[in-house]
Amino acid sequence: MTVLLIGCSLTNSTSIVENAKITRELAEVVAEFSTATSECLTTIKEAFNAVGNAIIKTHNKQILLEKRIEQLEAK
Repeated sequence: MTVLLIGCSLTNSTSIVENAKITRELAEVVAEFSTATSECLTTIKEAFNAVGNAIIKTHNKQILLEKRIEQLEAK
């Protein structure tokens, strides 16, 4: 948003050609930001999935351990 506001301020005192160049440059910046944001969100999603998988594995191991303890106590 800040980049767009700065771009609008700059375009008030420039020619139509310069306005077009600035607009294209701003579009590139926004596209890069959008890509970076998307990649960041993908990374965060992958991290949450990894944590979730680790929790599930830990829980499953706990159940197996509890069953093994019950078996040993039954002997």
